[in-house]
Order: sequence, then C-alpha cells, then structure tokens
Amino acid sequence: MEKKRWKWQIFLGIILLVGVVGCLFLPRMSISGDGYLSMIMEVNRMAERKNMEVARNSGTTDIVDTYERGTSRRAEKSYQYQEEIDAALQGRSHSITGAELALWCLTNDGTLNFRGIEYRTGEQIEWAHLEETFRIMGILLLLPSLMAIITILVMLLRRKTQRFLMFFTGVVTIGLNMAWLEILPELIWERVSNYVVSFDLIPAEILQINEVGEYSIRMILQQFAAQGYYMSFAAGGILIVTALLFWTIWRPYSKAERQEELFLDAASEAEEVEQWEIFGANPLPEKQIQVRPPGEKPQRQPVEESAPVFPMQMEVKGYLHGVQGQYAGFDFEMEPGQEIVLGRDEEFCEVTFTSPQISRRHCGIRYDEVTGCYQVIDYSVTGTMLSNGRKVTSGSYMVVHPGTVVYLGDQREAIRLG
Repeated sequence: MEKKRWKWQIFLGIILLVGVVGCLFLPRMSISGDGYLSMIMEVNRMAERKNMEVARNSGTTDIVDTYERGTSRRAEKSYQYQEEIDAALQGRSHSITGAELALWCLTNDGTLNFRGIEYRTGEQIEWAHLEETFRIMGILLLLPSLMAIITILVMLLRRKTQRFLMFFTGVVTIGLNMAWLEILPELIWERVSNYVVSFDLIPAEILQINEVGEYSIRMILQQFAAQGYYMSFAAGGILIVTALLFWTIWRPYSKAERQEELFLDAASEAEEVEQWEIFGANPLPEKQIQVRPPGEKPQRQPVEESAPVFPMQMEVKGYLHGVQGQYAGFDFEMEPGQEIVLGRDEEFCEVTFTSPQISRRHCGIRYDEVTGCYQVIDYSVTGTMLSNGRKVTSGSYMVVHPGTVVYLGDQREAIRLG
C-alpha cells in the first residue's frame, strides 16, 4: 500500500482559507460622491417611512425630489462631493483595502472630522472618544484572516483536515461581516449622537427620529462597501459548506483512514530489497495476545533461522520474545494470521513502548502457520532493522524466518521472532 502524506481535502481547505486571507487585501470600501449622495437619499426616505410628518416638515421630500437619479442637480451635487473626497484623500485611491482600513482603525486617535457635519456649539466630534469603537472595527477586519492563518498552520503541521476549525473560521467570517453593518453603526452612533446636530442634506430633526441616526451610519458603510466585503462574506459561506461536506459526503477520515493517518509521518519509500517473497495482506482476525513474564517459557521447540522449515515442524501459534529493552525476557503469543503492531500508540498497538525513538505505529508482525515464517512490515520514521542487516520494507510485508531479531528505533529495543 502506497503511503499518502497529503489528502486532497487538505489542499482544498488551504486554498479556501488562503482566499479568506486574500479578501483582506481587496478593496473593502470604495468612496465616491455618488455613493454618498445615494446614502443621503436612503436616509431621507427611511425618515419618511418612520415619521412622515416630521420628515416632510424637515424638507425631506424636496431633497429626494431635487437629487433623484437622472436629474442635473444630482450630477452637480455628486461631482461636488467627489471633489471634496479627492481633496480629503489627497490623491490616494478611492478604494481602501481591508488591511489599510484595519491599520487606520487601530492607529486612529478618535478624530473623525468631515465637511458637512454640523456639531453642537462648542463641541468637537473627537471628544466622543471613538478610539475604542475604531479598535473594535480594526479587530473585526483582522480576526477572520488571523483565524484562517492559524488554521492553515495547524493543517500544515498536522497534515490533517481541520474540519471544525474550517467551519468555525467560516462562521466567524460571516458573523463579523454581519456585525460590520448591524452592530458597528449602533456603537458609532451611540458615541457621536450627543455631538452631531446634522449631516449635509440630512436635517437635525430627522436624526432625532428613532433609528434614523444609526441607519445613516449603516448606509454609509453599506454604500461604500466594495468587493472585498462581499468576497469575504462569500468565502466564509463556501468554507462552511466545504467543512460540512467534509463531515458528510467528502468525509476524509473514515475508520480505515484514521489508521492510515498514522503512516503520514513515515519516511519516504524504503530502500529496494533483493528478491524476497512477498505475501499478500489478508483480513486481520480479532486481536488476541498473550504475554508471558520473564522466566515462564512457552511449551514449544524453537526453530533455528538457518534450519529448513517443514510442515512437521510448524508451530500452531507464533511467538515473540523480548531480547533487550523494555520487554527483555517477555514472551508474546500470537494467533496465525494475526498482526501484532508495535509502537507507542495504545489505541492501535498491541505492544506499546515508552521510548520516544519508537513511532506511534512502528511496525507490524504476522505469523503464517502454513510456512512457519513471519511477515514484517515497517510503519515508522526511524526504521526497523533485522539481525541479518536488512531493513524492513514499508510498502509491503517481508517474509522473515524464525530466530530473526527485529530491532526498533535506535536498536535499543529488540524482539526475536519464534
């Protein structure tokens, strides 16, 4: 069986997680005069829906009619706003990436001055102490990418599809993007409502209508949202769907594959050996193992390695004898066809070692009652050696005669076959 270090699910998961990180470097906000004017129109319409009498007395109907799309006044006002935006940005791009916006939010001192905002007498908006809100905005922008990077590193180190981390990253990505338009406007308006009287073309009276003030902040974020916001939202959704598919249809770790995963830390294919007879792998019977302590010898006749093996000499059962190391002097009895796995992992191994030089699943040994020989396969990183100087193969079972000593890890652990 060929060893597999990577599964296609791991590569797909990493690609999707890289996509989440990449969204941070796409335009998150695209500031334009026409977008700002569209925001003003939406706020005035919302005020009319909330309180028609107050809105009309404040002139919202005239504002909406004057600057409706397609009118000359609309084009003039949009151009005026665009010039003011260009002057404020000082030649910088109108599109701001998520990384740039996060940096601005994390380093801003709370100052937020824009032309067209009327403040209460003697007040300045920076007195509203917006630093904390800006820090929250920066964290919301960076957190999905940080979680995606952590998940990628865990997947690379463990070589395993982290389905839960992928799902959780997708949920957090979508949740924080929703919070950007649902929670942040309320936080911002709570901080500035006591200082701001009105915005340009948004009279003070309609800002006093319930929910209109925070709606104006929400519309600013929504109108200026660029492809980076929507791509991040989509990347989070795809990540959730993919993780669910990994749990169901594309489940990468079935019971058999969980055992195969223990081979992932193995070295590359072992050296070519000379023409040894290879036996196919048969289904394993139910594992039963008997251990004899030192001093209690099994009732059997040992077979020398060099002696020919005849049916009259066959043992009904196989035996392993500890020569040196942790199990020196111990005997292990094994049923024909049964594979005894040696290693450090108690879940998958019948004979477990404490030495760090032994792999979790180091090697497997079978006894063939037909030939009286043993079959050995290597699952480890450090390798498995025989007393004849040969190295046990890792891709298929090697036939070994009774009396051969198997050395594990740094060769301090030695088991004799038969």
